[in-house]
Amino acid sequence: MGIITAPHFVLIAIVGFFAVVWSLVSMGVIKTRDHSLHAEKNAFINNAVKTIEATYNYLEQIPSEHRDQARAHLHRGELNNALESARINHDVYHFFKNY
Repeated sequence: MGIITAPHFVLIAIVGFFAVVWSLVSMGVIKTRDHSLHAEKNAFINNAVKTIEATYNYLEQIPSEHRDQARAHLHRGELNNALESARINHDVYHFFKNY
């Protein structure tokens, strides 16, 4: 029997595979995932969720007949316009309600 048996060949093949992959990555032939893009995507999604929540918070505090414009902006995907419209309607409603 020889010194190198079948399990040794498997181990050498696995080590060789990882060595080739590591060298290709270090040379830039194989690129890893761009994590900055995913971080930017998650930040954008979190900002959109906060904007939508703030918009609905304002919409809950005004009568239903004053909600249509902000809802139209939301349905078109205009999140910042929807928040601004809801904020304006909220401020105007409460201004005239108190006076």
